[in-house]
Amino acid sequence: LKAGTVHGFSAGDRVEYTTRIVITLAALVVFELPLFVS
Repeated sequence: LKAGTVHGFSAGDRVEYTTRIVITLAALVVFELPLFVS
């Protein structure tokens, strides 16, 4: 097991994966928010 590997993800893959999730969640919030506000 090489350094920087966590749960099978290398550090870079983990960052990219996390970023993708954050962007997806942000997009969902942006699209859903007007429905709750109105």
